[in-house]
Amino acid sequence: MTILERSELILTFVITILLLLFGSLISPNSASISQLILYGAALLLLQGLMRDLCILFRQRRLSTVKQSKNNKKSTAQIPSNPVKEPCFCLESAVGLTGVIAGLCLLSIGFNDTISLNSYFFAAYINFILVLGFFLKNYVFGWSPWKIYKEPDHMNVIFQWKS
Repeated sequence: MTILERSELILTFVITILLLLFGSLISPNSASISQLILYGAALLLLQGLMRDLCILFRQRRLSTVKQSKNNKKSTAQIPSNPVKEPCFCLESAVGLTGVIAGLCLLSIGFNDTISLNSYFFAAYINFILVLGFFLKNYVFGWSPWKIYKEPDHMNVIFQWKS
């Protein structure tokens, strides 16, 4: 487990504890199911974006440190060799599907509301964050159709055909 993964798990734990302690101040009393789907999917996409930005910042910082040790004047990041594959990040696919489903349900007027308490709200946010943590390294490929682990899928360029 890398230090970024440990940090993400610790941050998830801290967010859950803070929501359990102070969730009654920020959690809504009720919400529609379509809003919960939309906001949960948006949170999943936001988590993936924050993780990817942290990884990019770390890679840029490491390449800058390596270049400064070699006494090079340029601080530009050395690009890695991207690979073109017919696949899509599973975390992004689930998040995008949830956003589209939530928007569709909101647009057709599906407003069945449920009452929320702070414990349900904390459990819901924790579920989304843990789901994002476990989905982060998986991709969905369609030539042939499969779901597989690709830890370095940031260097994969999405394409429709192989």
